[in-house]
Amino acid sequence: MTRWRPAIVALGVLGAIALLLWLVSTLGTLYAGVSSLSPGLARLVTGLVVVVLFAAMAVLVYYGWLFLRPRRSRPLPPPPDNATDAAAATLAAVAQQAAQLQDEIARQALEARTQKLSGQFRQSVYRILLLGSGSVGKTALANALMGDGASEVGATKGTTAAAQSYRLTVAGLNREVWLIDTPGILTLAHAAQDAATREQATTADLLLYVIDNDLHRAEYEAIVALLRLGKRSLLVLNKADLYTSDDLTQIVERLRQRLEGALAARDVVAIAAAPQPIAVSNRDGLTPAPDIADLVDRIVAILRTEGEDLIADNLLLQSQRLSQDARGLLAAQRQQQAPGILTQPLG
Repeated sequence: MTRWRPAIVALGVLGAIALLLWLVSTLGTLYAGVSSLSPGLARLVTGLVVVVLFAAMAVLVYYGWLFLRPRRSRPLPPPPDNATDAAAATLAAVAQQAAQLQDEIARQALEARTQKLSGQFRQSVYRILLLGSGSVGKTALANALMGDGASEVGATKGTTAAAQSYRLTVAGLNREVWLIDTPGILTLAHAAQDAATREQATTADLLLYVIDNDLHRAEYEAIVALLRLGKRSLLVLNKADLYTSDDLTQIVERLRQRLEGALAARDVVAIAAAPQPIAVSNRDGLTPAPDIADLVDRIVAILRTEGEDLIADNLLLQSQRLSQDARGLLAAQRQQQAPGILTQPLG
């Protein structure tokens, strides 16, 4: 409409000029005919006709202006004030998209995921996920973090064959902390378990990626992929007691350099979750207590200063992924319906 507006205006002006010329000619003819009978009546009739014509022209001009004036776009709704509101708005849109799905199984699955995510809005929980290759000491770290003050949420302690969740109590936090220990990512025997672990990584609020040496290629690619998702992460170098002080310093510095720009230097932490026994003459070996104080301090600092933002950002990220899946399902549905619509007879 916008590009045709000048042409419409030009035609309107030409039409108005032609109409005006015709009216002048018609009024002259009318006045001459009536004035031969009565000059006074001619002036009266002509005046009335002129008044009616001006009124008609005013109406035409008014409606022409309404037609040609720039269209006012509807004001957009104000953007959400924070990530939590944005996530809630996205979930509401997903619910509308789910209602349009004709595939009952797909619709129910999408609604179930939406309800599950909506439930997280009401949960007062921080979710911390332990990730890493097999045998790096994730379970030992979980046991050290839990100490005596943890209660089981999912399963029992031990070698991790499936994800296990534990409830922790951290002083000074207004939310519970759930610690989730996962199978060894990248070295799982079953691809389904690996996929489940990766899915849990996208739904956690804080990730602890555990290694026991310098990053090899697969580990590096895995943690970089998680960081690109916007997941708040800590890189935890376990088994620090196996290295000399100089070697440990070099490894930590090398890790920080490799992840510079993606992970803050203070988010690379060295620990010893299960230190090796120390030989003592004429006695059994002495097992030192876990050395995880630096990691605990960093976790608590993050949850106290960033915890609410982590939960809000996590909910927003998950709701956006859910919305993307919903759009994909609707697009597939429309594509399946298109051939039938195109082959329907007309009339």
